[in-house]
Amino acid sequence: MAAKAGDVMSGHQEHNISDQASPADQSGGSNLPYTESERIKVVVWGQSRRVFPRFVHHGCGIGCSYCYIDGPADPPVYLNDEEVETWLRQIPEGPSVTVSLASDTEPFLTARSIDIAERYLRACQQRMVNVQISTKCQLPKSTLALLDQWQSPQRPVVFTTITSVELAARLEPGAVSPALRAVNFQGHSDSWRSVALVKPLLHLSITDRHEVAALLADASPDAVVLGVRYWRAHGAELADESLLRHPCDPRWVGVTPSDRDLELVGALSVPGRPIFMNTECVVDYFNHNGSGRQIFERYNQLCTHCGVCEGGG
Repeated sequence: MAAKAGDVMSGHQEHNISDQASPADQSGGSNLPYTESERIKVVVWGQSRRVFPRFVHHGCGIGCSYCYIDGPADPPVYLNDEEVETWLRQIPEGPSVTVSLASDTEPFLTARSIDIAERYLRACQQRMVNVQISTKCQLPKSTLALLDQWQSPQRPVVFTTITSVELAARLEPGAVSPALRAVNFQGHSDSWRSVALVKPLLHLSITDRHEVAALLADASPDAVVLGVRYWRAHGAELADESLLRHPCDPRWVGVTPSDRDLELVGALSVPGRPIFMNTECVVDYFNHNGSGRQIFERYNQLCTHCGVCEGGG
């Protein structure tokens, strides 16, 4: 039976999504004296971990109308160099780790954010972890050079968000146009992957759906992912630990894909281009880090049967 729009996704009771001790503490290393605001956020998914370094104290500048952060249109207040170094020291090592960059702001909007992004990327390369980063800007030349020369076997995945063509200027007023963002999908080395992230936040008109599909057909991203839709938790949902919560803000819970969402998946599906319904599966598909199995086992409604988990990957 098709899920109704607005149904909240529930999962296995053992699903663990929480703020953890710093990776140094987890691995038995030195117990560094991090305060709560300095401690890196770690989300545990079975045997894999997602890590969320920060870029800012507040703000972004893109001003997306659908964003979960506070003050998305406010000017970003970036971490200083000492604060960035504190976060860099806490990034763990190994292929079971996925570092999710820029969950709190746009990473390629200013010279300062680009510097922070590239420092995090270099640390991820050195520690051989999986890394994903999301943007609504064109990738800077310096970042493209870093990605094209990537040396780690864990390939970075860059998600470029394209939610709408018709309404982009209103929904994402500080971002470049979808056509300019799509430049990120053009020819690049095999050392990284460039993926289109389509957020099912609104019911696209037939014209807009065709425009998004045409843009992606011309741009040829390595894959397309329809992001999980979240809504603000209310009442009993706030205390229900079985729900799929936003990894950066547990006040938001995942909504079961609607029939319209599934129709959009069909509209964006083309032969030879994988399509997904969450970013964990994308990283697993390209890097085989095991994170997608948690989706396959606990949130199967987000599975698009890419073959990795069914094949034992």
